[in-house]
Amino acid sequence: MVDVFISWSGDRSEALAQLLCAWLPKVARGAKPWMSSIDLRKGYYWDSELRAALQTYQFSIACVTRENLFAPWLAFEAGAISVHRGGRVIPLLLGVEPDEVCGPLKMFQCVSANKRDFEALIRDLAHADGNADENSSSGALFEAHWSELSAAIDTLCSASIANDELEISRFNSALARNNINHSPSAVQLVFETGFDTHAMYAALIAAASKRILVFGRGNRKLFDKDNKSFFQQLPGKIANGFDLRIMFLDPNSPAEVIWRAHSSKAFDEVLRSCLTHALGVLQGAGVQGCCRLYSTSQTAYFVIADDIIFYSPIRIDSIGRAMPLTNSPFVLLGVSGAMGRQLIMSFEDQWSNGKPVVGIPAPSYPLGRDTLT
Repeated sequence: MVDVFISWSGDRSEALAQLLCAWLPKVARGAKPWMSSIDLRKGYYWDSELRAALQTYQFSIACVTRENLFAPWLAFEAGAISVHRGGRVIPLLLGVEPDEVCGPLKMFQCVSANKRDFEALIRDLAHADGNADENSSSGALFEAHWSELSAAIDTLCSASIANDELEISRFNSALARNNINHSPSAVQLVFETGFDTHAMYAALIAAASKRILVFGRGNRKLFDKDNKSFFQQLPGKIANGFDLRIMFLDPNSPAEVIWRAHSSKAFDEVLRSCLTHALGVLQGAGVQGCCRLYSTSQTAYFVIADDIIFYSPIRIDSIGRAMPLTNSPFVLLGVSGAMGRQLIMSFEDQWSNGKPVVGIPAPSYPLGRDTLT
């Protein structure tokens, strides 16, 4: 008997995994596929069940599609099986070329979803438990059932999927090109470092084609010289429908808001400097009206690029002040999910209620903790 752990992430990958679970026992006698969405027992801790399976199975097929090239769970499960008693991991590619595979999965020999590679895969399964006599019978069974799987794969390749998955994959590629890599053991696409860095802005500027909406504080790195070409091209982009809107924390916000917004001293002056510089860059590019101010305490900062949201919760220090965003963790979210829709609405509300930037006057109060009530 050959126990086969089927690893998947995303709608198309899950559908391929389900096809394999139904098809493999027909062509590889004694094959016993396992996949989480089918075999996790109801009422049990799913994490314990999954980890037990990863420690038991020595043969794994990872269903790789264009939407999950950077999926953290695929990498995590492949690593868990490969280090346990010499387990084997075979990335099965659907709509992906071998040279596109990256991260830990790149270390394993891939197979593509075609007849030749599937036939070799079934031969490997027949030999996996040391029973070479199964080879001839598995070949006949493969020929008898290949057309069934082939037709299902063709249908799966042409099926439409949620746009969020494609968008997350596209921005993942941009992040990877700028050396921003997500945690391999995270359930969501949680990036360990990178928020409010030059690399993050470089990635989103390169990938965004229809909008960039920023809900930040000073947004200094967006306007650094590294992005000079973006602002030079911005008038043409806007003329073609590109949407650039940026929310700054008002340096003349109530003293309590300024104090809590950042642990730096004289943060109002930092904000004022960032705003002055940003306005200079935009005016130099001939762009107006894309900046507004807010003056409320917030729990998160985020950037919307096309249909993806770069989201980072605010970390608070021991006395209740927000910590710097530089190199803080962030998550990639699709705009169609519940949280994505909520963040879009939050941005639009802030923009509607925000003040246009018409000047940056000096504060009307002395800023210091002793002035706060």
